[in-house]
Amino acid sequence: MKFSERMGFVKVSDVFQVNSMSQELRNRIYNFIDNSFFESKREIIYRELHCEFFKLKQGKFTYYSNISTRGSFEDCFDKSNWYTIYDLLEFIIQMYSKYNDFTQYVSYTKDQFVISINKTLEEERSGYRVIDDLVTPIIDNNEIESIEEAINQQDNTSIHLRTALQHLSNKHKPDYRNSIKESISAVEAMLRNITGDSNFGNAIKNIKTKIELPNSLKDGFEKLYGYTNGKQGIRHALMDETELKLEDAKFMLVSCSAFINYLKAKHLAT
Repeated sequence: MKFSERMGFVKVSDVFQVNSMSQELRNRIYNFIDNSFFESKREIIYRELHCEFFKLKQGKFTYYSNISTRGSFEDCFDKSNWYTIYDLLEFIIQMYSKYNDFTQYVSYTKDQFVISINKTLEEERSGYRVIDDLVTPIIDNNEIESIEEAINQQDNTSIHLRTALQHLSNKHKPDYRNSIKESISAVEAMLRNITGDSNFGNAIKNIKTKIELPNSLKDGFEKLYGYTNGKQGIRHALMDETELKLEDAKFMLVSCSAFINYLKAKHLAT
């Protein structure tokens, strides 16, 4: 894990890449597109993208089979804003329906193309996935702001949340199991700060003596804690880690961050 990630200098919005695109992700998308088309057909497709997607003059189109020489498609790709790259992915996916013979040019079926690009987006921690042929956000700015608000608090809850984010964002060896564990540990720490009780079960039951908390919200987090600690729970290590996905860890990080912010605000208001 990089120094910037360990020390918390990387923003949550950078981790999930909602308003940006890392050079690594940009490179992988370019390589995926380039390798998707049969070599004998690549020039035809790139000319189509040059004229129809980038809306450039056909006389300015260049293509070189020698990969050491840049063509106009690579130039346009590299100069594009991050969101234009996602527009390009949508455009290519739409080409499957627009042209009946498109599969003669590309080495993937449409479903294979979508599955493969989504795998890349997940591995590089993009905040988007292709769903129903459209690039769709899987996390929004409100969720990111909630995580950042909780993670920037100067107390022991931020240590757990920062560790949860690190486990989740490790592209080479993500640890969703321990990310979930750290997220719920952050809630434990906040409850302990408020009630003085180190036992989650007791603290969540006694929290209403300290702050006004709706029963439905209290009951909801009791059940969520039960999920992480129960017979099949995370901490008992009985759940096969391969069953846990990015969306599981992200849900817990977002939910626990929001609950921590809520508890702190209610506590400060008392």
